[in-house]
Amino acid sequence: MRFANPHKIPQAVAEARVEQLNRLVANQCPSHHVDFYVFTIAVLCVICSAIFTFVARSLHISMWCPLLLLLIPTALSFWTSKRRSTLIVKIKEFESALKKTLYEYTATDQNLKWTLQRVPIDEAPCTSVRFSFVIHITELDPEMVYVGEELPSYQAALLNTATPFHPPSYHELTAPPHAVVVS
Repeated sequence: MRFANPHKIPQAVAEARVEQLNRLVANQCPSHHVDFYVFTIAVLCVICSAIFTFVARSLHISMWCPLLLLLIPTALSFWTSKRRSTLIVKIKEFESALKKTLYEYTATDQNLKWTLQRVPIDEAPCTSVRFSFVIHITELDPEMVYVGEELPSYQAALLNTATPFHPPSYHELTAPPHAVVVS
């Protein structure tokens, strides 16, 4: 991986950050791949139960065994429904952990700002995703002293005697030529 301007952040640090983000995604990002395998197992259990029912009927064996085999897909469907109901919560937890990590990167890198943006599913680069995030890295103005520097309030700017020009008074403002003036 190569970065456009290696003078802003060392290459080793950048690669370490990307590796840490990869580990975060691998460890905390919720996945739905297990649901496919569980669904396949449930369908196979239903098919095996149907086959076992035909065999048991022809051999005059008790019909309770196929019914017991149907308990497996029932339990699997209950488990996956519980798992899917917590998916939104897990996505929110992952998003907050990712935002916290990016905030730490921004605090460490004084000239870079790391931000996270959620991308709508219809605009995602891959069509098979359930959620999509984009990480933006913005270079901050090097003349800015503090990362979170705020502008002074109107009152503080008005009382500042270092500037010879003050904001105009409301009564000194002239109306635009097409404006309706009510007195």
